[in-house]
Amino acid sequence: MTAPKRANRKEIKDKDFELIRAINSGRFDRFPDLVKRYEQKLYNFSLRMCRDAADAEDTVQETFLNVFRYLKDFRYETKFKNWLYRVTASTCIKKRRKSKFAPQRELSLDEFLPQDETEVPDRVPRWALMPLG
Repeated sequence: MTAPKRANRKEIKDKDFELIRAINSGRFDRFPDLVKRYEQKLYNFSLRMCRDAADAEDTVQETFLNVFRYLKDFRYETKFKNWLYRVTASTCIKKRRKSKFAPQRELSLDEFLPQDETEVPDRVPRWALMPLG
């Protein structure tokens, strides 16, 4: 069962609605205007949340990718800025969760290769031939 729509909903005034409607109607050339308007503010917000400049830059980039992808779903029920900051916060939280479980640094298999030909064993070690279990 869906909730009934409120007929007397207060209309929200937002200077971004015109720009969003233009982008949603196919004027994708207006998207850089939206980016310029908010990129520095979102970077500062992301820097406070992520506590790392590189992560903040990544968060801003991922946020604008998400905005471009999901702007058609914006419902004009709140100010665009509130929606945008919520998307940014969610993106930063997801990034922090991912990095929590990610390895500290990536290892290359080349690091495990012997540097000198004399280090290469001429036969398989005995422990490698033992059955598992």
